[in-house]
Amino acid sequence: MAVRHRPQLIKGRDPLKKGMKGADVFAVQRALKAAKCRKRKASRLFGWRCERNVKTFQKRHNLKATGRVNQNTLDKLGAYFDGYGMYLFAQQRKRTKQATGVSVSVKTAFFLLAHKDETFYSQDANLRMRCITEKMYPPKVPRYLDCSSACTWYRFVAHLSDPNGLNYNGYGFTGTMVEHGTRVTNPQPGDMTFYHNPDHVAIEVGQGRVISDGSSGGPYLLPRNYRPIWQTRRYAD
Repeated sequence: MAVRHRPQLIKGRDPLKKGMKGADVFAVQRALKAAKCRKRKASRLFGWRCERNVKTFQKRHNLKATGRVNQNTLDKLGAYFDGYGMYLFAQQRKRTKQATGVSVSVKTAFFLLAHKDETFYSQDANLRMRCITEKMYPPKVPRYLDCSSACTWYRFVAHLSDPNGLNYNGYGFTGTMVEHGTRVTNPQPGDMTFYHNPDHVAIEVGQGRVISDGSSGGPYLLPRNYRPIWQTRRYAD
């Protein structure tokens, strides 16, 4: 059978192996079923049956029977992918990229926390967004920030979308941030929590904590409910 599709493994998910979950696992199991190497319905969990199915496929195609899906195995499986299988891989790639970016944004917030003595709180319009307009990346520490420019910078460093919806043009504040993203009630690391009306924003970093850069001497690592919460928003790419 000629290969019509060439799915590519996703960075950080190479090889696909037992214990993994995701849309790409579901796509692989659909392809295994099409190749007559799997009888059960496809699922998003790479379990022991999936491992056995992969070994069967590998043996039939003269590949080393490891039970893991490396790129060589995926190239052979590509002949059994349909358009939906390719879509599933694209969706998993998007989710993986987003999760990686969110992790970087949180790490950037902790980076700024570790260098708090090198930065100053400022709402000066000519200073607070220099970290964006001058394209600053760690290990360089922005000298002037306020709450919204700090939260914007965390996402800028992670190559995520501008939470202000302005493509990082050097403008933005809490007002533009609340106009974008999606309101959520189950905060996750990387989400932005707004306080009082809102006149302040901080980044969620997990375990019920936020990193807040709202005054001189900051940023600070604080409980997320250290002041009345207005709402939390999530910005997806």
